[in-house]
Amino acid sequence: MRRVSGRQPDDARDGPRGMCAVLARAGLDEQGATSVVFAIGFAAIFMISAMAIDFGFGSNEKYRQQSAIDAATLAASAKLGLPEQDTLGPAIARAFFAANTKATSRGVLETVTIDAARGSITSIGSGNYMTSLLNGLGISSLSIGTASKVVKGKTTVELALVLDNSGSMAPEIANLKSSANNLLNIVFAGTEGTEKVRVGIVPFAASVNVGAVNRGAPWIDQAGASSVHFQNFADTSKTRLQLLDQMGVAWGGCVEARPAPYDTTDAAPIAGSGDTLFVPMFAPDEPDSDNSGGASYPNSYLVDDGGSCTPQPQTCTGGFTRRGTCRGWTKSPLTPQVAQARLCKYANQSPSGGTGPNYNCTTAPVLPLTSTKSQVQTAINAMQANGWTNIPEGVMWGWRVLSPGSPFAEGRAYTDTENQKYLIVMTDGENTYQTYNNHNMSMYGAFGYARANRLGTNYGALPAQMDGKLTAACTNAKAAGITIFTIAFRDAATSPNVRNLLSSCASGVDRSFVATDGAGLNAAFEQIGREISQLRVAG
Repeated sequence: MRRVSGRQPDDARDGPRGMCAVLARAGLDEQGATSVVFAIGFAAIFMISAMAIDFGFGSNEKYRQQSAIDAATLAASAKLGLPEQDTLGPAIARAFFAANTKATSRGVLETVTIDAARGSITSIGSGNYMTSLLNGLGISSLSIGTASKVVKGKTTVELALVLDNSGSMAPEIANLKSSANNLLNIVFAGTEGTEKVRVGIVPFAASVNVGAVNRGAPWIDQAGASSVHFQNFADTSKTRLQLLDQMGVAWGGCVEARPAPYDTTDAAPIAGSGDTLFVPMFAPDEPDSDNSGGASYPNSYLVDDGGSCTPQPQTCTGGFTRRGTCRGWTKSPLTPQVAQARLCKYANQSPSGGTGPNYNCTTAPVLPLTSTKSQVQTAINAMQANGWTNIPEGVMWGWRVLSPGSPFAEGRAYTDTENQKYLIVMTDGENTYQTYNNHNMSMYGAFGYARANRLGTNYGALPAQMDGKLTAACTNAKAAGITIFTIAFRDAATSPNVRNLLSSCASGVDRSFVATDGAGLNAAFEQIGREISQLRVAG
């Protein structure tokens, strides 16, 4: 039989070499397909990478512009509540925004809206980020939108302004009133009609006026329970308020400092504990020239043997006439101590010289904490400059205004974590207690006479003793949770002693301010007001 077989492909007939050629052609076809897939994949990866890189840089730029607009809005808040808020506020914001963004960022701060009634500042910005990789894909820029809102803090605020109203403030009292009112505009912005902010005013000079309306208050020593109530009198038959009534003179409203240690603490006044009560100031009638022993006394306002007193014996010093009549009589002198301590001379007598029993009670009354801005403004505008300087008593009554306990009990509890208590102490000079070369050794003031040794026995160092009282008062108030700001103004700004005292009194060196003139005083009050306002960037 004849054997028949099929025809093989030419390459196959060529053996192994032909088979390789077939495989090679198959490989070339597959390589072409892979190249197309790779090209498509690369384009996709490039686009994704370009988007990731440019969007990443764009996000960084948005973050920078957001930080800039937040800072700009906070900067504009410096003018919140002030008359120039709608002009200077936006200008400050734009300057601050420009300083914190790059010129190439194309960022623009479009609007700045300041609303004092709501206590808020709102800013809106826009910008473009110029792309790098996406530009090759036709996307030349990415839009950036930013906005920021600054609002008042959520906590409540209690603030006592302890303001120097001594005579040396006379040339600057108008600046003080203006600066204090600007502070009110800042702290009350967005809170009027609410209880979020309450402010009290404590004008001080040689003493503090707690208000004559409080004469009948249980914390006033009306019955003479305090150990210092009868310090200047021969007996205890008449209290200070009774002596005032005998003369038909109204009590001025000022009180003496409590005896140590209560003069630098917030211990509550208790009826059964006399030294915790507040003694009405009563400046005794000082000796007449007949009874002065040659010394000088600044406050003689009654006749020493007037009222119900037995008249002093008289000695003929003018010679006699031919008929034996004395031409002139002189009272036989009493010792200055006896003449001053007599109570009988006050009976139904009216002051006719000196400054009377309210000597060194020169300031307007304390205003307890109130949320009514107009009441605070009225108290500030009623201030007048007169008298000496007693900073520790000012601080103590500022603390008592903030205290939740008597005598002024408007303050919230110290344990209220949602409430902040602030004290601003402003003075233009040194503590002062005028000394005299007489048996009292000093003027009459909130610490009585120097001879009572309530400020120590070194009568030449009375102001230094007051400095110690100030340091103790500040230390105790801060320990109670009160934040203290201090302002050394004018002469105080150039006195190393006062500056050091106020710096140590403040709650940190950043809360101790120095102002040499009215503009500096206003700037200090504004800066303090901004911190107290607790402005924050809204989330």
